[in-house]
Amino acid sequence: MQTTRWRSRLLPTALVAVLAAALVAAVQTNAAPSRSTADPGVNVADKTITVGGWQIATGPNAGFVATTNAVKAMFQMWNARGGVNGWKIEYIAPETGGDPTRSLQEIRNQIEGNKILAVVWGPGSPANRQVVPYIVQSGVPYVPPGEAGDAYADTFYKNIFPTIPPYSAQAIYMANWAVKNLKAKRITLVYEDDAVGQPVQQRFKKYVERNKGVKVVAEIPYQVTDTDLTAVGRKIADSKPDVVVNWGTARPSVQSKAAAMANGLNVPWFMPYFLADPSVVRLNPSVMEGVYFQYYLRPFFSNDPYAKVFRAAMLKYQPGTVPGGLAMNGWAGAAVFVEALKLATANGRVPTRANLMAALNTFRNKKIGVVPSVFYSPTQHRGVSSSYLVRFKNRRFTTVALASPLPDITK
Repeated sequence: MQTTRWRSRLLPTALVAVLAAALVAAVQTNAAPSRSTADPGVNVADKTITVGGWQIATGPNAGFVATTNAVKAMFQMWNARGGVNGWKIEYIAPETGGDPTRSLQEIRNQIEGNKILAVVWGPGSPANRQVVPYIVQSGVPYVPPGEAGDAYADTFYKNIFPTIPPYSAQAIYMANWAVKNLKAKRITLVYEDDAVGQPVQQRFKKYVERNKGVKVVAEIPYQVTDTDLTAVGRKIADSKPDVVVNWGTARPSVQSKAAAMANGLNVPWFMPYFLADPSVVRLNPSVMEGVYFQYYLRPFFSNDPYAKVFRAAMLKYQPGTVPGGLAMNGWAGAAVFVEALKLATANGRVPTRANLMAALNTFRNKKIGVVPSVFYSPTQHRGVSSSYLVRFKNRRFTTVALASPLPDITK
């Protein structure tokens, strides 16, 4: 009887083999996928992800390399901590000199070569004008573009996640502040005549002149390659403004203000967020004295704890880069990506393009480090929609106005 009971517990050899095979299959199903089944840029064995972009380290806007270096610093900081939920980040960002064609080619190589999970930060509006349509078509997440323009306010792209507010909204914000606080009635717009300044020029006058009694008395363009801004300065002075709003890149912006001052004009001057940086004011400190800057992130010079982390990380991981307002743009963009990666890899999940975008689409007015509030949903990618105002006064930066809503340029 005992022998019979013992034998009844034995299973035929064939059945044992079947069950063993089923067990192995079940384990493989629940295990992390192999490298061959993972999304591009994801190495499950090494637990690393690769993301791409490009950088500008030469040419008229060579200073923009500070933004890419800040992205690198963010990833270096997290890698030193052991990664994001254990996932290390590798970053590909070839130098393009700001050439849109080269920037597009680099991104095509990265995406079509199955090298990257996502695109993180590509600086320069002219480059993004060429690159973004291709990325939209590819479906690869771009978190965030290193530019704004107004395109993202006018059109929704499900895989593009901007942080920088529309340029025109930022410029109009500064003009409206001058009207309210400086009682300005006559405003001159000076703008770079390319993808940087054209979006501002297209909307600026219409929205600013909604202020009763306010007139945009001149709209004066220049080229980023201009080396002599004398004529521009004369036109600015001749327009006799109460204030000047100047939307363009560093060298021509500083030179156009110097030329206007040489023609006797000494009025309040407003410049964009990407010029709120020690490296820019050093070009001519006396000319930059008193300039106001719109700034959509927590001021880089402040005692805010997140600003302190930014400055410390830049000094540790990218000591050759000034931890100023320019660099903070790249740092903030990388922080948004890292926050999404945290969610995409929670509970042991393997990152994919799909779960990365799903995570981003939960950011409803979410505070992320130096980013005061960012908004993404499945139907709207608004990014940041508020702004500080800062000023370079007495050879240092100070906060003039705390974050307040930017004008809605879609109305």
